[in-house]
Amino acid sequence: MAGEVIPTPRGSDAAALYTWATALVTILTRRFAQGDRDSTGGLAGKASVDQIASGHWLIPEPEDKTYTVIQKAASAFTITETTTRCTTGTCTVTVQINGTPLGGTANSASSTEQSQAHSSANEVAAGDTVSIVVSSNSSSEMLTVDIAGTMVLAA
Repeated sequence: MAGEVIPTPRGSDAAALYTWATALVTILTRRFAQGDRDSTGGLAGKASVDQIASGHWLIPEPEDKTYTVIQKAASAFTITETTTRCTTGTCTVTVQINGTPLGGTANSASSTEQSQAHSSANEVAAGDTVSIVVSSNSSSEMLTVDIAGTMVLAA
């Protein structure tokens, strides 16, 4: 039962250790069979079906052009947020899926970190291409782009 005290060995000879081990196994077996969380340590819990997914990219000397960051997505996921920052200068960063910009506002990258939420046109299917488009570049350097979202595990 859950209230049973786990015994300590009484002596160091073989008979004492055998008695102790037998009692210990009996108590732990009862606890496990009854689902006592103290003895199972919460092992019955499962991972959430929705998992956080993210990718991080550094473009040292960004130019006004399209950078393909995922050529062929291995699995489906949803992009929920993009975050940008550069050490100097400014530029506009737009994330695209198969050439279509994510719904919502593009990021204005500068020395101040900026995050934008995306809730439409943000579903990446297996096989899709994800790109980062840099535009309106004004001497930006060391551009970092983080793309965060969720991935659904198979049930």
